Amino acid sequence: MPRRKSHERRPFEIVMDEAGEAAFPWDLDEHLNGCLAAFQIESSYPAAVFFAFEALWGIARDVGIRARAGTLNPAQLDEQWMLTPSTTLPVPWIWIRALSAAWEKYKTEGGQLGHAFGLEGGGKANLPRSLH
Repeated sequence: MPRRKSHERRPFEIVMDEAGEAAFPWDLDEHLNGCLAAFQIESSYPAAVFFAFEALWGIARDVGIRARAGTLNPAQLDEQWMLTPSTTLPVPWIWIRALSAAWEKYKTEGGQLGHAFGLEGGGKANLPRSLH
């Protein structure tokens, strides 16, 4: 079996390592700034979508940490969703735009969802599932 070649760490790997599960204390602004900095290093459409998902994960993680710490407004708490679904949160526009552009591409061009989002290619191996 051939060995994988070692590669230079890609921007997403750096962000994931520095702002991963072990990062404590958690700092949402640091995480979002890391996503933006990594995107600027590798500013492609697939990178934008990847970092948009990473940014949204960070926002949700921040809410979870604050909920467990008891620092959220009790009026906004929801048993199933952690926060009531109508709660508004600030989300940097770049991440909303990256995801909305990918979704628009999927709706207008069809095809594989992972391909439309730029996360997977259209090769023969491990084709992404189509969501029709």
